[in-house]
Amino acid sequence: MRGVSEVVELETEWSFDIEPHDRALTIRERQVVILASAGLSNKQIGRRLNLTEGTVKIHLHHVYHKVGVSNRTALTALAIAQGWRGTVKVAPAILR
Repeated sequence: MRGVSEVVELETEWSFDIEPHDRALTIRERQVVILASAGLSNKQIGRRLNLTEGTVKIHLHHVYHKVGVSNRTALTALAIAQGWRGTVKVAPAILR
């Protein structure tokens, strides 16, 4: 249904076990991880965070490099195994 607003909220705690300090994820990268791990597509993530699909892909690429995985499935498995949780509150999105 068009015009329906939606807010994405997940668990409220965020913790990472990433060794070097320079590999820490940015807030935006964390938001992308949360939404990707929840099963949203790059296009859906972009809509919710007001980013282009290409920017979402770049954020994911940076995350993969920082945490040592090669794809979205491995990232989601790592997020679940490590207990990574967070909250993403975003502006209402128009569902298409």
